[in-house]
Amino acid sequence: LGGFLDLLEAGIPILRVDATASGGFTSALRILDASSKGSGRIIPHVWPHFHVHLAAASTQVAFLEVIPDYVGADPMWALLSEGPNIHKGAWDTVARTGTGLDINTDSVAHYATGHWHLEVAES
Repeated sequence: LGGFLDLLEAGIPILRVDATASGGFTSALRILDASSKGSGRIIPHVWPHFHVHLAAASTQVAFLEVIPDYVGADPMWALLSEGPNIHKGAWDTVARTGTGLDINTDSVAHYATGHWHLEVAES
């Protein structure tokens, strides 16, 4: 958070925030709050399925970054059952509980480098 605050105080107009790598949603929300006190705008870094929640929380979010699957720079799309929901240049949020992610478990098993199983003990 401190680094982002330093950038905002220095007048940097656009910050690239990644909730998956920079402290989670709690830190991202703190950065949004801090940016709302000035002219700073936020562009979340990839994974729009997660970051769309930040856009819903604040008008400080200027855009959602989406890297098309054919580019190959965001391999996470291979783990989902559907591609990006973009219509007329706008992200269309799926109405599902939680993050709205539809995980393709067969694809996850295919790409996994390790496996484990959780067993629930009966009481």
